[in-house]
Amino acid sequence: MVEWYAPGSTYLLQMELVEQLVRGVAEVAPRCPPWMALPTSAEPFGRLSYDEAFVRSLGVEVLGRSTDELVQLAGRELDAVPDSLEASDRDGWLNLLLAERVEPTLGKDHPEFLYDFPSSQAALSRIRRGEVDVAERMELYIDGQEICNGYQELTDADELAGGWANSRSDAHRPAEKACR
Repeated sequence: MVEWYAPGSTYLLQMELVEQLVRGVAEVAPRCPPWMALPTSAEPFGRLSYDEAFVRSLGVEVLGRSTDELVQLAGRELDAVPDSLEASDRDGWLNLLLAERVEPTLGKDHPEFLYDFPSSQAALSRIRRGEVDVAERMELYIDGQEICNGYQELTDADELAGGWANSRSDAHRPAEKACR
């Protein structure tokens, strides 16, 4: 697994650099494990936005959908849902659908980047505002396996401070409840 971050670089440029890196590895390491079919063609790696990947796999965009709509979608698409997944956990439902229905299809015939993740999954990546806000993150898949991830780093100190405060409060809520 490669983690790829480059201060001052866009995540779109990072995808190009990662593609060059993987192609370079493919040239010098022709005997890869059977589960990792490194590219042999000159065809550019595929690029799909998060929503485009869901449309291809499930026929629907998900970023603008409510949590209730995601729960209904999972009910239609999945054989089983973990009992531990709370009905209000939007990212949990997105991650479940991604893992079960979308990721296995990514990079099947040729390496493929998944990018523009839900803004709620930004971590330390920059959020691009729009009709639907997205996190400027990317992951590279080969034959359904994620082999690289990275993002356009958030460098605004005020936004970083706000993000840390929000993530800290979210991360400590269960512990706070347990201590009451």
